[in-house]
Amino acid sequence: MCGILYCKLKSEDYDTQNFKVVFDAALKKMHYRGPDAFKVSVHGSLFFGHVRLSIVDPKASSDQPYEDDEHLMIFNGEIYNHKEIDPKSQSDTRTLFTQMKNGGNPFSKLRGMFAFGMYNKQTQHIVFYRDFFGEKPLYYYVDKEIEVVSSTLKSILEILKALNKKPELNKAAINDDFLWFGFIREPKTIWNNIFAVPPGHQLEFFNDSPQFKPLKFNLADQNDWTQSTYLANALSSTDVEGALLLSEGIDSTFLLTKAIENSFPLKIGIYKANDPKIDESAKALQNIAKIKANPQHYPVTVLENNVGVIDIDEYGKILEQPSSDGLQLFNLLKYLRNSHPGLKLVYTGLGGDELFGGYPTFYNFKKINLLIKLPLVEYFLPALKRFKTGKRIVCEWNYDTYAFLYRLNYPAFKLLNGTHAQLISSYQSFKQTLAVTPVEINDKAQKISAYAIKRSETFDYARNQLLRDNDNISMYLGFESRSPLLNADWYNQNPDKKLKLKNALISKWGISFNKKKGFTLDERDAKAYYKNYIIDHQVFLNQILDDLSIPVLNNLSVNRLRALSVLASWVKHNADN
Repeated sequence: MCGILYCKLKSEDYDTQNFKVVFDAALKKMHYRGPDAFKVSVHGSLFFGHVRLSIVDPKASSDQPYEDDEHLMIFNGEIYNHKEIDPKSQSDTRTLFTQMKNGGNPFSKLRGMFAFGMYNKQTQHIVFYRDFFGEKPLYYYVDKEIEVVSSTLKSILEILKALNKKPELNKAAINDDFLWFGFIREPKTIWNNIFAVPPGHQLEFFNDSPQFKPLKFNLADQNDWTQSTYLANALSSTDVEGALLLSEGIDSTFLLTKAIENSFPLKIGIYKANDPKIDESAKALQNIAKIKANPQHYPVTVLENNVGVIDIDEYGKILEQPSSDGLQLFNLLKYLRNSHPGLKLVYTGLGGDELFGGYPTFYNFKKINLLIKLPLVEYFLPALKRFKTGKRIVCEWNYDTYAFLYRLNYPAFKLLNGTHAQLISSYQSFKQTLAVTPVEINDKAQKISAYAIKRSETFDYARNQLLRDNDNISMYLGFESRSPLLNADWYNQNPDKKLKLKNALISKWGISFNKKKGFTLDERDAKAYYKNYIIDHQVFLNQILDDLSIPVLNNLSVNRLRALSVLASWVKHNADN
């Protein structure tokens, strides 16, 4: 897991020797993503940079930029099946490099997470690629004088600032997306004129314009997916030890059983909450006992001391873009980092709910679709008001509209005086996000509600919040975070409320499951903290929002107060950088 940076100087006004200092400074902005190696390669007016967190083949021979006489590559990610592709392979970097040089369609074979650039020295042509789900970030900026592609926004900003091109905040994205959903939707970012490469696509530049082309993954139809070698590869493709964040839920428990079946040792981190209503530690420990995990191979760390401490200032400071979610992940990984200073690799169960239909969105559509047709039904069932009102405002109703409105924080939309124009703009942004998903998933999404909702949950909610937070937070704390359930070949599985996963655990291991809680943040006493933080930092929010009155703040839910607190903190620490 690493960070990549590329810049092309297209104007003769820039001195390449002097720019090397600027480029180095920009690359250092992402050094936290790769503290093990730092390297720059310059080819005329082209600058390639790489920072490395060495997980596979830690030797210097796999450092990047990786190049020979004909090609150069900068690569962020992991190719889990590199040894299946080449049994003699010691490095996924070298395997990827060879596959790309060989021509054909390497993406029909490659499985993992990636964002990388491949440069042909003879043609002086470079192409960038992003993985199927968009697990790895890839941002770009282009004008008539420069092209920049980066793993981080902060590195792009450093270059633009040095060249007197610093962009302005994208206030429309904040007002249209963040306030009501808690994230900024790709391809937009928090900064005007800086964009994200779509997942499952390649990027090339022609005449100062970005051009995108979908990658062809040739997805397999794996019916017997529980026996797939993908999970074994995703777990074991590493030369360093790893830790699994384990809850009492289906997804992470399933990963633990797969690690045991494949004799792959793991450290285990279990969150113990002070609030018994959200604590899953006792049940998770019971499941470990039922599975009979060898404590020597699967030692447990209970994450409890100060995990629930809320520090909005620290959290907002490290974020690439503001996010209403992720604070608990930050707390958990920070505790894990302090407990295991040498640990580099973490596994999570992210992806199970999206691919296998674990969210309520999947099974509520048919009921809501019938109810909203009844006149005045919203007065008897107030929860339906968002759907009836939203349908009327956007003048559309289909699977996508439903999924969009389901994730909308409607109470905040009303309390903060959201306008029809904002909701319409946000809906258009949502549709733009879904328009550039991998082409191989779209057929079923047009015909079957469960697959349309899967597309929305995976490529809107998960992509724009969960995956972005996971990468941003884990990399900041020096971890590679893997989500082995995010397998492109499993995408076409029927969303079944995770029954296959659950039955596999019940039948073989005798494990039962309670209602899903997850790694929930204990916010029993947080409302006053968030409200006071907003009041104390009103000056930062005033750059974007109208004044927030005390009565409005008193009526906002704790998760909206958290979102506004994070926004204030993010502006405080990042808007002038």
